[in-house]
Amino acid sequence: MNPYDAQGTKAAQQSEGFDQETVLLRSPPWTLFFLSPFLELPFEYAAKLWLLANLLMLVLSIGLLSSVYSLSRRGFIASSLGTAFFYPVWENILWGQLSILLLLLLSGFLWLCKNSRFFLAGLLSTTLSIKAHLLIVAAPILLIFLLLRRENIRSMITGIAAGVLVLLATCLFFAPGTLEYWLGSLLSSSKEFGVTPVTEWRTASLIGFTRGVLQTSGENAPLWPIWYMPALGVLLAMVVFQRPLAAYHWETILPPALALSLSFAPYGWLYDQSVLIILQTCIIAQVYSLETSALLRRITLAVLALIQVFAVVLSFQESSNQSSYFWIAPAMLGVWFFSRQKTSNAQ
Repeated sequence: MNPYDAQGTKAAQQSEGFDQETVLLRSPPWTLFFLSPFLELPFEYAAKLWLLANLLMLVLSIGLLSSVYSLSRRGFIASSLGTAFFYPVWENILWGQLSILLLLLLSGFLWLCKNSRFFLAGLLSTTLSIKAHLLIVAAPILLIFLLLRRENIRSMITGIAAGVLVLLATCLFFAPGTLEYWLGSLLSSSKEFGVTPVTEWRTASLIGFTRGVLQTSGENAPLWPIWYMPALGVLLAMVVFQRPLAAYHWETILPPALALSLSFAPYGWLYDQSVLIILQTCIIAQVYSLETSALLRRITLAVLALIQVFAVVLSFQESSNQSSYFWIAPAMLGVWFFSRQKTSNAQ
């Protein structure tokens, strides 16, 4: 079955008792190769196995991030509890989405960079393209960082090039034509067979919120925020990263860049914010450093907890929708900035 074909997808969904909006695959075709072991199974068994896989990937992500940030025992406990009660993770598990897989890939990338395995890090980074739209702001920031640091740049770029070739070759060899189908589904404005075009989505980002505010009754939301606001996110990075980019490390620059990117992504759902666990772990590592005070630690942890509590409370409001959660990434970015400033002052 072509997962980018509305008619075929609708028929497949109806055969499983799902007769609502037709949900097309929006990720690139090589995503299917990651999921092929599950796609070979009957839906009932695949769903249960995917649930277990998500839980396992979540545990592996916690372990990798704990190693990357050298968390103390108390820091590890705080990070684990923060992950367990991270509301977007619940959404991801409920809907069976790919964001926890993306979290694991990002965590693995940081672990490889931390351990100076830059070729493998570059190779793995190409798999992040399963949700490339979430990294539209982070990608140029990280590319500039890579060029400025010049730390094993040749190994990293060689790994990226090898990964791109492998993904394209695999796609063209095993599923020719799917690249064209994928691009066509992203650009299509057709509403046939119950499909909602990408251009009509109002999702959990500043762009989704802005489009909702500007939408007039009976009219489609304006498109200009999709094209221009990501550039605003890149410019805002100059304010957020006050120190020269070369002064950062991969594990300190990726988390805030990721939060900026989620804020200014053309589209991104609440469950996609599961990857903000990386930023939360970075914040916890900052406030559990030896130089920080107990008061700062308590305030930071309390604010992180309140963000999740408010998100849960919001989910019970009938008027809430995906764009109602646009504030989570900016709020966590604010906590990161606050804790970094206080930690720097304490040193």
